[in-house]
Amino acid sequence: MSRTISRPAQNRGSISIEAMLFIPALLALLSFGNEALQLLRLEQRLHNVAYNVTQIVTQQGVTQDAAAVSQLAFYQGFVQQQLAALHGGQAALTIEQYNSASGELLPLLQGSGCAGQGNWPPLRVGTLMRVTLCYRPDLEGGGMFSRLWGDRALTTHFIQEVH
Repeated sequence: MSRTISRPAQNRGSISIEAMLFIPALLALLSFGNEALQLLRLEQRLHNVAYNVTQIVTQQGVTQDAAAVSQLAFYQGFVQQQLAALHGGQAALTIEQYNSASGELLPLLQGSGCAGQGNWPPLRVGTLMRVTLCYRPDLEGGGMFSRLWGDRALTTHFIQEVH
């Protein structure tokens, strides 16, 4: 008499229903988190570049000198290069000078689709510079966050007194 020992059946390649539902949800969460972090990095770079341009422009003391104003166009290319290196898109830079005593606003550089933002401080005298930076990221990736983001632009501004 031979006796056969039966072994439990082995299901190779099977997956539980919980894993089947959890894995796609985890992948979607990771993808969305990655896109959100990319947007936060882009926003941080936007603030850093706008701050740096504000510091450079105010330290140079750009006034109504035509040669100094013509050099401001260089910053538009600099801003585009700095932001596009992180994420493709289109940058626009607006630089304005404001005389508090006379209330005169002098646009030095006007980026297309980027109006100056932020209220001027209530000073009686002094010359102020306002740098507004707008960036419209490319939405070619078609990720979840870009679909939620839509066609909006990231915008930041800095106002500083000219020394």
